[in-house]
Amino acid sequence: MSYTEICDKFETVSLHLQKGSDTLSSLGNYFKAYKKSFETFNSHLSKLVDTFQIDLPKEGNMDTLSMALVSLNSHTKKFIQSNTNFLKNLQLDLIEPLELFSQNFNSTNQSQVMKAAFPYKELARFKEQLLKVREKYFTSSETAEKAAQRFENLSKIDSDKDKREKAQRDAIYYRTQSVNACETYMQIVQEVNNKWDEYDHIIPGIMESLQQSEESRIHFIKSTLEKYAKHFQRYHHLCGENLEEMATIIGNVNSSIDILVFVDSNKSKIGGLIREKFISYEEWKGSKTTAEIKEEEYEVLENHEINLDLEQINKVLDYLIPTFNNNKGLKPTDDLLSFDEDVEKKYLEPMHYARLSSILARSEGRSLFCEILESKRKQSFLKPENLIKLSQFLKEALTVMIHDNDHNPVEFIQILLLSHVFHTEDEEKKRIYLANYIQHHIFSDKGRWIHAIEHTIAAKLEADKEFIEKNSKQNKESGIFGALKQYAGKNPFQKDPEMERAEKSVAFTVISQFNYHMICIGVPIDIANSIVISLSKKYGLDPEKTTFLLSEIQVNQKSAMKSMYSSRDSVKIRQRDTNKWGDLLSIALSLKFLEPCDYFSVLLVSKVWLNKFKKFILKKWLLDWDVEPEKKSIIRTKIWMHILQADSCPIEYSAFCSKVNENPEILGEHSEIIDMDVFRSYQSSNQITQDILRNLLRTYAFYNPDVGYCQGMNYIAGTLYIQLQNEEFAFKCMVGLIEKYDMSALYEHNLPKLKLFFYQLDRLIGLLLPEVWQMFKETGITSAHFSSPWFLTIFATILQNKPAILYPIWDLFILEGWKAIFKIAITILNIVSNSFDEESFDTIMTDISSAHLPRTEIQVFDEHFIERVKKVKISSELLEDLEGEYEKLKESARFKNKKK
Repeated sequence: MSYTEICDKFETVSLHLQKGSDTLSSLGNYFKAYKKSFETFNSHLSKLVDTFQIDLPKEGNMDTLSMALVSLNSHTKKFIQSNTNFLKNLQLDLIEPLELFSQNFNSTNQSQVMKAAFPYKELARFKEQLLKVREKYFTSSETAEKAAQRFENLSKIDSDKDKREKAQRDAIYYRTQSVNACETYMQIVQEVNNKWDEYDHIIPGIMESLQQSEESRIHFIKSTLEKYAKHFQRYHHLCGENLEEMATIIGNVNSSIDILVFVDSNKSKIGGLIREKFISYEEWKGSKTTAEIKEEEYEVLENHEINLDLEQINKVLDYLIPTFNNNKGLKPTDDLLSFDEDVEKKYLEPMHYARLSSILARSEGRSLFCEILESKRKQSFLKPENLIKLSQFLKEALTVMIHDNDHNPVEFIQILLLSHVFHTEDEEKKRIYLANYIQHHIFSDKGRWIHAIEHTIAAKLEADKEFIEKNSKQNKESGIFGALKQYAGKNPFQKDPEMERAEKSVAFTVISQFNYHMICIGVPIDIANSIVISLSKKYGLDPEKTTFLLSEIQVNQKSAMKSMYSSRDSVKIRQRDTNKWGDLLSIALSLKFLEPCDYFSVLLVSKVWLNKFKKFILKKWLLDWDVEPEKKSIIRTKIWMHILQADSCPIEYSAFCSKVNENPEILGEHSEIIDMDVFRSYQSSNQITQDILRNLLRTYAFYNPDVGYCQGMNYIAGTLYIQLQNEEFAFKCMVGLIEKYDMSALYEHNLPKLKLFFYQLDRLIGLLLPEVWQMFKETGITSAHFSSPWFLTIFATILQNKPAILYPIWDLFILEGWKAIFKIAITILNIVSNSFDEESFDTIMTDISSAHLPRTEIQVFDEHFIERVKKVKISSELLEDLEGEYEKLKESARFKNKKK
């Protein structure tokens, strides 16, 4: 049975699909409300646990009843955690996919219904007109028949000539009307049948599409309900295990043991009752030692001195950092300029600065200064001269720390953090931070950096200790037998695995944060690298994480690469051309002066010329010459198939496809992931069906099990099929594309090639777009935050609805390789950077991620985009050099690991 059998019931089908859409919406709202009610319940339960926890006995006084009460509290916490995990699964596996599928389902159906609406309405209009014309035909025929009968009757019985003539005229008139009505009726019948023919030509295809959409809805809802049942079953199982554990502990409650514990813990060490002794005031006074009296006097003096320091520091900082309205988006220039002149003169007296310098000479004074400075971080914008003066005080503090051999990491860290808070602006309204003015040789002291980072890691671990121990305990068995097992299997020299994992995670995060400080302060690269390697070795970071940390430092080193990059002069370019073209260099240089039609003659000279110039001329056809879109599409198909060797690939696609469709279980977990991604892909496109896309992805996962299927490959396959419109050729081109450009390394575990691309793109941004890179550095943005889909899908995810841009991008990629993607990335960032109105992580990421969307202020992917890309100069040699840099960093990390 098929929807094509009820093409005449289009309106009924449309209403049925609308009900299906309402069902999806209702199901989504149901799960949202379900989740919200659980969250509310969790919130109330958490408050109840906190209240109950206050009255729990301390661990040192645990009797069997107390242990049971603790187990009740622990049970409730685990129950809350189970609820939280269940709600996360509900959000990720049910609610979000439901919303996405519902949107795609509605957009697909809406587009199909709109396609069918015009022929359906036209047919309905003609059918309505047919009914009117037919009624008119029947009425006029009936009237003509009556008129003819009247004339016939008068001819027989009435001799009045005038009456007979009038009846005859009426009969002739109504017969004419009947004939005309009949002709009109026959004409409208023919028109209605023509409309039916048009309707039958268009509607069956639409009905098939609507049926596929409905089938996918039914399958998706079934899959959603199955996932719900699966998650709820697991949730129910965990709750049952939790209850069994609590029941075991409750069963051990013993009143005799509890009374014995209570008596033992409260029994007096002195036998019998204790009598009180009267102590006079003179005795109490005499018991105080001389040291205690001096300590009290010292505390009074110390508090007085601290108050004086506090007053002096506030005087100076209130001048350097005046209070003003520093709301987001406002510049405090007017407030600074209107600062009270009398107060300014008072604060400018040298004695205040001298007193502050003496305060900074003491460790407690430096700590107080940093604390007060921290309290003023909201007034971060300063006059240039005030920022310079503030930097002088901080450099004084750093100098004294070296002189006194003060290795207090807290002060060092505070100064680092504050150096990235206070700032001013230059004439071009660019921020200049305090870090630019506090260059000091203390920052070349490797030991101080390591001490500061170790201190921060320890503080972070201490702050997270309760959470880590809580997670660790959840994985351990409870009860007496569980404790015995843990004790028996415990190695006193081995760290707790949970704590060790947490330590590595915290170390990695903290070192990355300090990398930013070392970059901004300008720590020499050899010292920074040595710090990273030493700490990575101490905390046992794997080579991959160490490589990432080293690359963070390396991407900010521009000078050596810049000189290398700029040294490629015309002589070197000519040498490269000579190596490329050999004896045909002069011919290659003259090709640009030929007309497009003359290129065929060049290719026909000899086989040598054909092999040498073929790729160059194909690139001209696709990217440089103005060719009609239809012809260019034909040329593109032939070029892609030739370069990707689809026409010579020996793979028997149909055999592979049949085998995997007959035995989908051989794909394992890939099958379900592919189905889910197929449902999400190309919902509004009529150029590729879900069956074709599913066939391509399943067959490739079976053909290349080492790669299998990774998210993003659906857009690779889809882009190829939409261009080639041949399932077998699309598959062979997909195989050729992934092999030719080593894309399988993009999909490997830990994504090694993608991480290399991130490093190369970061370095290129620093070289070619230094202002953008400076902004990225200040906001903590790297290419890893936004460029993954650019590399993984060759921009197909964001440009699938812009084929006029997407396919020229793919032309560039297939002809030039990964170099083209870097050029495109630099072009996008260069254009988008003009709209960076605010230097914040969120706004910059929003601007980049929405680059493909229509904008009023700036258009990224316009008709000139490809021309802009071709103007970006990135050589293969430069990319190779950057790859060499990255490999050296990886080698350093591996060498460190081996030494360990």
